[in-house]
Amino acid sequence: LHCIHHHNAIQHPARLQPPAVMIRLCLRRASTPAVSLSCSNHYALLPTAWRKRHPSSAFLPVGAHSSSEVVSFSRTSKLARMSSAVHSLAPHRSFRTHSGSYSSLPRSAAGPVSSFGSTDSLTSQCYSTASSSPHTEGGSLPRRLFGQPHWSTHSHLLSRGQITPGVSRQEYARRRKALVESLPDRSLVLISGAKQCLMSNDIPYRFRQDSDFFYLSGHDEPDAHLILSKENSNASAFLLFVRERDQTREMWDGPRTGVDDAKEFFGADSSMSSTMLDSVLKVHLDSGSYDNLLINDNAKEYLARKAIAPQGWNGVQQSSVQPHMHALRVYKTLEEQELLRHVCELSSRSFAKVMRGTSPGRTEHQLFADIDFYCKEGGAIRLGYPPVVAGGINANTLHYVANNQVLRDGDLILMDAGGEYYGYNADITRTWPVNGKFSPGQRELYEAVLDIQRQCIAQCKPGEMTLQKLHIFSVKLTVKTLQRLGLLKNSITIQSLSAAYRRFYPHSIGHYLGMDVHDVSHASDTIPFAEGMVLTVEPGIYVPDDHDIPERFRGIGIRIEDNILITNHGHEILTQSCPKTVDEIEKVMGS
Repeated sequence: LHCIHHHNAIQHPARLQPPAVMIRLCLRRASTPAVSLSCSNHYALLPTAWRKRHPSSAFLPVGAHSSSEVVSFSRTSKLARMSSAVHSLAPHRSFRTHSGSYSSLPRSAAGPVSSFGSTDSLTSQCYSTASSSPHTEGGSLPRRLFGQPHWSTHSHLLSRGQITPGVSRQEYARRRKALVESLPDRSLVLISGAKQCLMSNDIPYRFRQDSDFFYLSGHDEPDAHLILSKENSNASAFLLFVRERDQTREMWDGPRTGVDDAKEFFGADSSMSSTMLDSVLKVHLDSGSYDNLLINDNAKEYLARKAIAPQGWNGVQQSSVQPHMHALRVYKTLEEQELLRHVCELSSRSFAKVMRGTSPGRTEHQLFADIDFYCKEGGAIRLGYPPVVAGGINANTLHYVANNQVLRDGDLILMDAGGEYYGYNADITRTWPVNGKFSPGQRELYEAVLDIQRQCIAQCKPGEMTLQKLHIFSVKLTVKTLQRLGLLKNSITIQSLSAAYRRFYPHSIGHYLGMDVHDVSHASDTIPFAEGMVLTVEPGIYVPDDHDIPERFRGIGIRIEDNILITNHGHEILTQSCPKTVDEIEKVMGS
């Protein structure tokens, strides 16, 4: 299909045909043998119903009549069998075209794609699903730089067999299998990756992959898509659509993995150019093999941009895949837990270094630069989100990110920040004195918030506790604390209690944490805590500078946030090494 599309687009741009007739038209029209090989190569990825209406005889190798040579088109593992069959063909195998003529195609080394119109380009692309080596732990890709780190080029980051740091090929396969098994038969999944965003004109932001796409594939380049098909419990496939190699663009933007190597790199059943997504998707939707199309937000935007409306297409019902994805992602695998430990530890060490360098006269912006530098020095690829670096009363603005004031002697500084390490994030908040010593009022309020946090963390264990219940628990503790400190009246009525406490504590106790800082947004906060879940616990009290407030507390904002992993018997504080008690903070700042 890949080669057919380009043949039509180049040779007959005004006569592009619907995908259902592409193969027949192109076989009559094509002059390059690469096209007929491509048809044979990709035939098995088409839905069963479509292949029943379009017999395979036109695509089979000449003389292929024995069971060892004829490609098996059974519904089970169709793509794996086809890939194996094409790989086993002799280097100079003759193929039958639709008209009955013969041609011979030498197996040449796949090089960079120089143009869509050249025979070498087509030959290179059609071999993308017939890799010269089977899927192995480490693969045997050519020695070159790819569009992202590979164990052969970045051995300081990855071990053999890992697709991304800390995550193996088998782990990504298990994730895809878990998603497919959670779906009904006759389901088709389309998940689109992120696009490259521009900061201005032609200046790009650093690329950040869509989390759901990254979770399933490990692919970390723009403009990519994946399809997971499930015709029944025994027939499923993983198709990956990526950018083609382009010597000119790679000279400017850096290397790309490309179509040829993507199959082996990411363990896909088939890899194709992103330009082929429309055609392959339409073939699947036209086939009558699917009742459900599940897509992510990026795919929804892509379909709208391409004016493809799958809703009602042969009865196919469109829905979001994200509830299914987030039901999986809310429970972290062992590999994910290790990555989160790593990023939480490096972020905790970075906080201690920032505390040590804090002094009156420095600016919020300089502390922003400090946490950014220390996290990256520790291995983070970026900060997970724009940090809050709020001195004094700025801490009462929950998402204060201007970070442009001078730090004053006698104020507190609230920092909410964390690094990101290859898709996984830390989210830490600490509050400390600019001059290194808490005043009596600051200390009293800080230890009150710390006590609330400790009691909330103690509730984090498998069982009946949920995020929603934990928040209610934190509200009860906060109300009692505010009354004890004289910030709320003891005689306050139930009717006015909600508005009263929200004046000082307007946010929730926490959220799920993982590949996104505010992770798995489609996962309910009523899910009982279970082993593998990771969340934040972040109580806070924010006191306005009002005349009805005791003077020792006016204008003080305090939040303390840690990252918690639910274990089999309780919890693990992933940010334990970040200074938190008054004595720990003052000791670090004094050093």
